[in-house]
This record gives sequence, C-alpha cells and structure tokens, in this order.
Amino acid sequence: VKRLFTAPDWGVAWAADPARMRRDLTALLNGHTLWFPAHQALGHLWEDRAEAMLAELGHPAVLKWYNRNTKLSVVGPRAETHPGPTVNFAGLLRADIRLPDRAEYESGRGIIPVDIVWTALAPLPQDYLITLQLTDSMGETWADRNTLPRAGQAHLSDLQPGQSLTDRHGLLIEAGTPPGDYRLRLRLTGQSDDRPLDIVDEAGQPQGVEAALLDVTVLPADPPIGAAALPLQTAANLPFDDQLRLVGFSVATWTVRTGDLLPVNLFWQSERDSLPALTTFVQLQDSEGRAVALTERPPIFPTTAWRRGTLLRDLHPLRIPADLPPGAYRLAAGVLTADKRRLRTPRGDQAVLGMVTVQGRPHTFTPPTPAHPLDARFGEGAALIGYDLTPAAVRGGEAITLTLYWRAEAGFQREWAIFAHVIDSEGRIWGQQDQLPGDGAFPTPAWVPGEYIADTRRLPIRPDTPPGEYTIKVGLYDPRTFERVPLQTGGDSLPLATLTVTGKP
Repeated sequence: VKRLFTAPDWGVAWAADPARMRRDLTALLNGHTLWFPAHQALGHLWEDRAEAMLAELGHPAVLKWYNRNTKLSVVGPRAETHPGPTVNFAGLLRADIRLPDRAEYESGRGIIPVDIVWTALAPLPQDYLITLQLTDSMGETWADRNTLPRAGQAHLSDLQPGQSLTDRHGLLIEAGTPPGDYRLRLRLTGQSDDRPLDIVDEAGQPQGVEAALLDVTVLPADPPIGAAALPLQTAANLPFDDQLRLVGFSVATWTVRTGDLLPVNLFWQSERDSLPALTTFVQLQDSEGRAVALTERPPIFPTTAWRRGTLLRDLHPLRIPADLPPGAYRLAAGVLTADKRRLRTPRGDQAVLGMVTVQGRPHTFTPPTPAHPLDARFGEGAALIGYDLTPAAVRGGEAITLTLYWRAEAGFQREWAIFAHVIDSEGRIWGQQDQLPGDGAFPTPAWVPGEYIADTRRLPIRPDTPPGEYTIKVGLYDPRTFERVPLQTGGDSLPLATLTVTGKP
C-alpha cells in the first residue's frame, strides 16, 4: 500500500527542527520502503539533510536524477542484520559486513539490506566505488548498485589508517527479475584507474576481485506488479498470438564493435495461464534477413510456470562475430514453440527492435619480433609466440612491464582474461596483473584467425617481497567462473620467465 507523506510545512518544520526530522524519518522507515523525490530548484538544504539522515537510518537503494531539478531516493526500511564475512581489499581496506538472516525477496519490491563498516588499513591512493551485484549461476547480473559510501555523501579516500566508516546499502530487486536462486556479490573499483581491488586472505594472497556475501531466492511478485514498474527503455506492447506480449525492451547500445557483447533485455507479460514451453530469440540480421548473430534460449524462469499477468525480464547477451563486416544490421526478437514454429504478431513472426551499427576493429597480420620468442598453444584458440620483459630485476615495491604477443588460431568464442602472476617456489603470489587483452581494447572473441595481438601490462611487485628468484606465470581464465584455458602440452599456466627481486627500495 502506497501512502503519501508531506514533509511538515513543506520542509520548513524539518529545517527548523532536525530532531523532529530524525524522529519522523525513523518512524517512516519502520517497516516501509521510502520514496523521496527532492526538488532542488529553490534551495535544498533540508532535502540534503534528509538524504543524509536516510542514508544513516535506512538502506539506500536508488539515487536517480529525473531532470535538472528533481532527484529521487529510494530507501529500504530499517532492518536487523547479523555479522557476516570480513573482507580484506588489497591490504588497504577491511570490510566488516553484516547481512540479513532472511534470504527471500520479492521481485520488484524486495530490497536486500547490507551494513558495512569500512576500516582503512593503509593510506588509500584513490577513491573507490562500491558495487553490489545480484548474479545468477551463469554469472549474469540481474541487479546492481554502484555508489560511494553513504549514498554518495562520503569518500573512502578520506579515511586515515585505523579510521572507520559505517555504511548502509540496499540492493533493489527490480521488477521483472525472474524467480530463482541468485548470489549477492561485493567488489571495489578504483575511480581513477577503473580497476577492481584484489581480495586477499590472511597471508596476503589474492582470492579474486569479488566477495560472495549471500545466497538469495527471488520470489514472484504478490500481488503482481504493473508493467509501468519495469525498467524498460522502449515500450512495444506487441502480442505474440494469444500466448504472451512483448511489453518492451532495452538495448545497451546501438553502436558496437566486432567481438563485443551486446546485452538485449526483453520484457514479457503472460496473456494466460498454463503457457507451453517456449523459447525466445534475438537475432542480428543482414539486409537479406539472414541471421549473422543470434541467441536462442528459454527464459530463465520457464514459461510453463508463468501465470496470467506474469511480468518477466528476459536477458539475451548477443555476441557480435569477430569477422562480421562493418555496417548497419537489423535487431529482431521473437518466440519459438517446441517444434521451432514462430509465434506470430500483427507485424509478422518477429519484432524488429531497431538498427545496430557494427564497427570493425584494427587487425595486425604482420608477425611481431618479441625479445623472447616461444610457441605455447592455449587450447585451439591462440598461441603465445613470445614476450618482452623490462626490467629483469627489481626491488620490492617497484613494477615490471610485460608485453605478451599472441597469434590467434581458431579464435575464441568466450571472453577470457589474461593473468600474469609473480610467484615464489611455494606458489605464493607476490605480484599480479589480470586484465582483458589490451586492457579491454582487444577482447578474445574479437580475435580473427591469423592476427597478432600485443598485450602490455604494468605488473607491480609487493613492497614486502623478500629478495630472491621468482617465476612469472601467465594464462587465460574466465573472470566470471575462474575456469582456465588448458595448454595443449598440459596444465593451465605457463612459466614464462625468472624475475629477480633484490630488496626494498
């Protein structure tokens, strides 16, 4: 039940009596989600104070500008949380996390509360963005929140070593999120370099960049939520026979490069109970209507479980082929029955969503001349043909520059990251730099057979690294699942070179 609460005297009473504001907001957040539209044009002192109190008292989930003068905050209710994991981010920040006991939330209404006490362990070189994500078993993201602490009103970089900051967050389960099982994850990303911080164990060894916090079950909306609540970009309202209706869709961008992943979200509403098993598809089509890229799969929540009025977001990650000629292509979506028959609409057997412009990438087919040639084949996709390394000896706290030279063989269908680790004789990591090739400029699905890729990275060595000899190992892995690409000769990492560490600078 939605209720409208008018700020006393349109905010005049709150501005004059902050204690009353706190009492009123505390009462409003007692078991209720609060939607706070703040008008900014005529001065907003009391509105800013209210936002700060809401971030302290509740669990901020949404902060969105709707125009130059109106900002909307959505704050989850006060909730009891209990001690959860403690996470060490790169020896710089410790996060003491509190989580709810309850792990079931309603699609479109639920807000997951998370309380974090941040403690600086060392001087912070930059500010960091906090990301909470809800992901499925395939690593696809269904809800996320990216913010600075206290709903953007504080900065982790202001913390001095030993200082702490209490921070509250709420992750909204958006309307249309399919019922099912998900995982809540946390990571920190540098604002100046856009790189995630490593999570380390007690020995300082990297454990990835995301912390798994909580397993969450999303329940169907009860009562059902109206279609106006869906986070769609474009309305469609297109029926497919008498089975279901395409309410709308969202496309991440209409201009992509070869090898890119283009996320397409379809938003469906069931027209009746007891739907048959249906599959949905998204296609990129050429001027002749031929599919040059496609994704075809059942919705994550099967249509046989839908009821009349069910609203569902249906995510299709469409990979653009590496060898697709640049140009304009039609983006279309539709529905298939079990026998591959297309359901029909008043406009044919598919919905045309729009035109996508595909841009090419530069490709180099001239062999490079690495200082250290080799031939190491990773699966059927590519061969590492050499590397450059400077310098070959460093002190703790310094960095090396490593360039890896790859030759694409059959190419890769999946997006793999490349890791470079500096390890001791016991396998402990003393330096590492994991990144997508070319720091994201040359994703592996964009590699075409016969081309050469130079991947350069700066690899810092930990300041506390003891003097001695270390091995640089490299390989490829899936950043979502941590699966690695095997070498044809066996194993999943290649000892590349020996690095000498002489001591602290």
